[in-house]
Formats: sequence, structure tokens, C-alpha cells
Amino acid sequence: MQTGRKKVPSGRQARELLPQKYVLPISEKETLIRLYQALPARQARVLMEPLRLAWLVKTKGVRQILCHGRSQGMSIYFMDAGQQIMGIMEFPPFILRQLQSSQNTAMLPLEQIPEFSDKIYPAQKFFHAALKLPPDMLQNLMEEPASLLSQKGTLKRVSIANQSQAGYVRMGFEFHNEENHQKEIQVIQTRAKEWAVWQLELFLQEDIQ
Repeated sequence: MQTGRKKVPSGRQARELLPQKYVLPISEKETLIRLYQALPARQARVLMEPLRLAWLVKTKGVRQILCHGRSQGMSIYFMDAGQQIMGIMEFPPFILRQLQSSQNTAMLPLEQIPEFSDKIYPAQKFFHAALKLPPDMLQNLMEEPASLLSQKGTLKRVSIANQSQAGYVRMGFEFHNEENHQKEIQVIQTRAKEWAVWQLELFLQEDIQ
């Protein structure tokens, strides 16, 4: 991990340093936060101390975050308005593989996940509305129902994201698992066809009224 400020070339030189085909701009800082939080605490601290990451993503100094993919893994550059690097995180390949396998889970309650913090429903209310849908529409509400059946614990709450992407809407299912007198919270993330979610939300609104 590198933390000092460095000048990044602009224009053509910057494109040579960070080839366009390997650069992925991150428009939402929450995306990076979720990646970081998906890691075990020890691994996350090796990449960057939480306090330093909070400084980078929760203050206004960083204006752009770039991901530079390479054969040895991925580098994430935090850059200010003058194209100076304020911090760098290096993700080795084994951590990227680990993130890929856990990208649909989060160890946080729904209200702490930005895309799920708005529309949260008790599980019973969600299923009461969902099971009113006709069978063909119900199939489009969840692509991988096995992901819920295989999860340990009790399903407590469900959230529906506000925004759709490419005809799909993401949903978060919050499970509580208590073992050895310790409560663990895990959110399983799935996606549903937008038109099926639209009908589901009509039923949810009817239940509220």
C-alpha cells in the first residue's frame, strides 16, 4: 500500500500509465466501501487502515477513484482535483477471487447498505405480497432462490433497491444467525425483473394501506 501524494500525468501520458482498457472509474464511493467491508478485518487492514480509507472516501479531497487491472491483481488510485494520488490500494489476485465469490453477500444490516437503506420490509410482509403474484411472475422475482434456502439463520427483513439497471432491480434479504450467543447478520443480494418488482410493490402498498 502506498499513501504519499504523487503527480499523475494528464492527457496522453495518463492514458499510457493507466491504459484505458484496464481502467474502471468508480462513480460511487459506496461500491469501494462494500468491497472493503466484504473482506475479513485482517485482510482489509493490510490493504488500508479503516481510518485512512474513511479519510479518503468520506471527505471531499478525493475527486476521482480509478481501478487499474493488471496481471498481478488490481490497483485502486484515489486522486484529488489536481490529479495527485492521495492513496493507493493494491488488491492481489487471491483477494479479488475472494471478493468475486462473496460479491452477493454483505455482513451489514440493510440500513447500512446505501442501495437498500430506503425501502425495508419485514420478511412476513414481503412474502405475503410476493406470494400473491402469479407463478410466471413469481419466477421472475428471483433468479436464484436456492441462495436463500442455503443460508443459515432466520430471514428477518427484505429491501428493494430504488433504481433499476438493464431491466433488473436488486433486492437484499437480511438473515440473522445466532450461534454461541453471538448474533451474525448477513444480507444476501439477488436481482429481479423490473416489471415483476413493480407489481410486487403494488401489493406491498396495498398491505400498508
